[in-house]
Amino acid sequence: MGIFSHISDVHLGAFNDDYLRKNNLDSFIWALEKSREENVDFIIISGDLFNNPIPNISQVIEAITKMKEIVESGIKIYTVYGSHDYSVTGSSIYNVLVASGIIMDVHRPRNAEGKMILEPVVDIKTGARIYGMFARKMGMESSFYERLAADIDSDSFNIFVFHSAIREICEDLQFRMAEIPLSYLPPNFDYYAGGHLHRRMESEMEGYGKIVYPGVLYASNFFDLEEMALGVERGFYIVEFSENIEKMRFIRNDIGRPVLIDIDANGKVPDEVMSEASRIIDGLDLRDRYILIKIHGELSSGKTSQVDRKKLKEYCMKKGASGVNININNLTSREYRGMLFKDRRAENIERELIEKYVKQYGGRDPSLKGEKGVNMAISLLELLKIQRNEEESREDFERRIRDGARRIIGEDGWQ
Repeated sequence: MGIFSHISDVHLGAFNDDYLRKNNLDSFIWALEKSREENVDFIIISGDLFNNPIPNISQVIEAITKMKEIVESGIKIYTVYGSHDYSVTGSSIYNVLVASGIIMDVHRPRNAEGKMILEPVVDIKTGARIYGMFARKMGMESSFYERLAADIDSDSFNIFVFHSAIREICEDLQFRMAEIPLSYLPPNFDYYAGGHLHRRMESEMEGYGKIVYPGVLYASNFFDLEEMALGVERGFYIVEFSENIEKMRFIRNDIGRPVLIDIDANGKVPDEVMSEASRIIDGLDLRDRYILIKIHGELSSGKTSQVDRKKLKEYCMKKGASGVNININNLTSREYRGMLFKDRRAENIERELIEKYVKQYGGRDPSLKGEKGVNMAISLLELLKIQRNEEESREDFERRIRDGARRIIGEDGWQ
């Protein structure tokens, strides 16, 4: 008999807002403490422990200290790279924590006859065999799944930890993201510890056992916060097992649930939008609450910039709000119709634009017009977003970027 907790998509360091950053950190520390209270034998974090490969250390040091304390109490923390943990240059705080023994990466591959064979990490306390598969930005790990294999021990409890969206599970979701087909998962595991989906989901597929996504532990963006305000549950799982799953419980996170003000600006002018927002704010008790204001639709005239976000924020703060986040990403005007995207989140807009222009132009090399070209462009874009570390010289930083570009392009392309 054993017991473990399954946590995912923590996204430490995701917010600049002090209130949101503290809630995110507090949620993780709460999940670790709750896991210890439940006497778990080990903890699984299925990717995106961090929001950036190299986060601001002052924002995550408390979480790292708590993880170290948990491990020293005898509870192992097993993890895989998430899409946000991964760095194209190989520089990541994730690697530092693995090297220090605070977390244990369970992606243990070996190559044999063109296959990527996953080797298990065996939990000493319970005998559970834990296999893991890393993730890359925007689903670029899919090419690795195509040659993935894992030999499981049918007499043991087998766990597969991964950080990818499964097409058959995500088909009804209302946002676009890179997916892999169910057939890419190695079959016959007892528990599939999924990450990457920010929404809680459980599924059982023939030949694949229990596939579980806890969803994001707190939030990492406005969309997550909006769903939380609408009542979508956040939290993690406690799983009890012997030869099979005996019991599963979802532990709900109630830290810092925000209040949503939703304003449809369709057919209105900016002054009407401001009046409606002020009226709604007047009718709410905002003391010590975090406020989300979502303004969307097409203005009949005027500019979107005439919706005075600064004034609305100041008004909320005067009423005692602990913080305000105003989103006008889906606000347009008849006077200016911008480019429409299926999904307004930054990483998906980037992929959509890249797919469109790689298909249209693709350069002189025909092979770069397909998925290879898209993935290479995305990787190079991610590389160019990397900032120089505080104590890193300019020469070392430039060398790190060049080395990363060489790995992405390949030696032949680099020459």
